[in-house]
Amino acid sequence: MATVILTLENEHILQAVKSSRRTTRTPTVANNYRIMKAAMKEDIHGELHTYNQQFLESIRLDTYYKLPSEVFHQDLHFLVLLDSYINVNGFPKEPVPAPERSAELVGNEKWIDEKGGKEILERVHLWNSLKIMPVSRSTYDGRQSRNASKSEQLHFIVENKTTYQALLSFLRESVFSALIYGCGNKIVKSIEQFEWQLPMTSVKHTFFYFGDIDKSGLAIWHALNKKQHIKILFHFTKLASKKKLSKEK
Repeated sequence: MATVILTLENEHILQAVKSSRRTTRTPTVANNYRIMKAAMKEDIHGELHTYNQQFLESIRLDTYYKLPSEVFHQDLHFLVLLDSYINVNGFPKEPVPAPERSAELVGNEKWIDEKGGKEILERVHLWNSLKIMPVSRSTYDGRQSRNASKSEQLHFIVENKTTYQALLSFLRESVFSALIYGCGNKIVKSIEQFEWQLPMTSVKHTFFYFGDIDKSGLAIWHALNKKQHIKILFHFTKLASKKKLSKEK
């Protein structure tokens, strides 16, 4: 421990408080030190300057000068990936949902929404340039379409976030009056509030559920189908991706 402290003292990261004197043991160290924060930042500032020269000009590192060095070192892997992506592809021209853009940038569709990717992109001033469509986490994000005057209203519940976001822009052109993000089992409870969110008198509501053929997808549909005041028609997103289903199936 004393050897480490003396090394930091020689590097002027620690400055001995003269009035506190030094220990009598060998090697001798001061009883009290001041931490020279400016000296500690010199290394990270030099590192930031080096990467500023290496990265594209659009990746701005100025925020990291004000943050602990650990933040930059944690983000560095992703900054390298971002620099590589933009170098190869340039900036995108069309917006896409966050999971899709996330997979393109770092190979993980959850990075932007769930792994801190949004904060990193905002930190280096890339969020707006990468044309990312955030996936809303609210259960109901539909809007009335040109079919709003019909006595039977069709509504589309979509389980997958990326599919939901991609379909939003086509809602007005479809036969559906509302597009709803299912958000797992939350839809089972929140569907009870639907008529408050989209009040229509003397109207029959028919719901289509677009989910997965798996245990959880079937369980969600079953729970929804038990709601007697609505009719659920079930559609599947996974239809024989590796094997063709027989006509009987």
